Amino acid sequence: DSWKQEPIPVDAARLVLAFLSGGNGVFTREQELKANIAELEGVKAERMAIEKKRADDAAKAAAANAVKIAGAFAVFEASKRRPKSGADTLNRYKSQYNQFSAWMARNYPGTVRLREVTPEIAEAFLTHMEREYSANTHNKYLVFLRMFWRVMRWDAKAMLAIDPWDGIKTLNVKKDQVKHRDLTVDELRRVAEVISGDYEMRLLFAIGFYTGLRFGDCALLKWENVDVAQGMLMVIPRKTRNRYADALKTRLHPALCALLSETPKAKRMGFVIPGIARAYREDCSNLSKRIQAVFTAARIQTNGDRARLFKNPNTGRYLIEYPELDENGNHRIEDTGTKDAESAKAIYREHTGADRVLRARASVGFHSLRHTFSSILTNANVNQEIVNYLTFHNQGTVVATYYHANAAAIARAISLLPNVEELTRCPGTRLKALPALPAGGGENARLERAEAAGDNLAAFREIADRMTAREVNAALNYLKSLSK
Repeated sequence: DSWKQEPIPVDAARLVLAFLSGGNGVFTREQELKANIAELEGVKAERMAIEKKRADDAAKAAAANAVKIAGAFAVFEASKRRPKSGADTLNRYKSQYNQFSAWMARNYPGTVRLREVTPEIAEAFLTHMEREYSANTHNKYLVFLRMFWRVMRWDAKAMLAIDPWDGIKTLNVKKDQVKHRDLTVDELRRVAEVISGDYEMRLLFAIGFYTGLRFGDCALLKWENVDVAQGMLMVIPRKTRNRYADALKTRLHPALCALLSETPKAKRMGFVIPGIARAYREDCSNLSKRIQAVFTAARIQTNGDRARLFKNPNTGRYLIEYPELDENGNHRIEDTGTKDAESAKAIYREHTGADRVLRARASVGFHSLRHTFSSILTNANVNQEIVNYLTFHNQGTVVATYYHANAAAIARAISLLPNVEELTRCPGTRLKALPALPAGGGENARLERAEAAGDNLAAFREIADRMTAREVNAALNYLKSLSK
């Protein structure tokens, strides 16, 4: 330990320090080591404080520039880590996110960054969804938002520390579910009367009823999938196209073929119903409302067993629509007399006896056409395997070969659907069938034929008077083709 006692010359600062500490003007090595350690500890504390301040300032700057709720979907859409969804699915995601974003702007205007969404806010949003929408819709939003946050956590600019949706349970769908019911032939005829003057809507309903396709498949059907001359339809259902590449191949009902033939060959390009396709892509919910209005106009109860609270866009007051129909076939409407949402909800609860505002569950809608298609075939004792094929259920069947092996049975099944389409074009009247003539002919036979033809001519003229010029022209071309 002799080195510890070795005198070491020091500079003026150390001499002062030694003097103040009562030393003799020199430091031993041990004293110098302690002084250096103390000095380094001080420097370390200073550096750590500086670095912490820099980190805090950087974090504050980054947080101030973190992804905003209003622009987060664009970041999600550009992410390489999101699911490779089709255009329609991506549009649905965007619609769901926009609804969440709009709700945030109304209820938490001070929360502008995605990282500021807390578990409490997430629970509040889903409570709103449970109160205003079906359990199925609630669950779809929950699943989407979980996926959205999972993707966004990979983005450094989002700065997401937690997933506010983690641990929230889905709702029981079955207890809140209302199945679409079948439509009767009489109801189909009433629908036909309502849409008889709207060719595109008439065609949409006819495709839905005669093919059993889902709403989106009907609205976005393209001419490349239809062969009017051969009476064939080949389409890949949108709901299952990402899992199954097989196309549904089936026969077209003659009534649907006749309706499709009203479109000139030169115009059979792109979408079969271009106006409907545009409306579906721009605002699917608005098109759904138009379809529900058709059922209501046809005096068909659509709301199941629930009353609906909604705002009158013209007056701003809230109205209650009851499921029961009045003597004119319309849903009874009650004006709450208030523009305040909470007051309207209180009136709704008082007048309906419900403990909360319930979402009106539609028991009749466009999907009812698909149910009716399936039920008619099932009730006609069509083989269930064929019904499953035509409705594209049970895709374990090799679709490409199934049609060729069962073409005749499929054609018979399609022919069992009632000819409601002609009632759509010509409601209320049918041509009489010409009576059979006596085998010998002669004057009596000629008179009988003239009388029968006269009856049919009068009936034909009665029908023609109700037709548009386009419909008359289509019928004329059809009759000419028969006379060749």
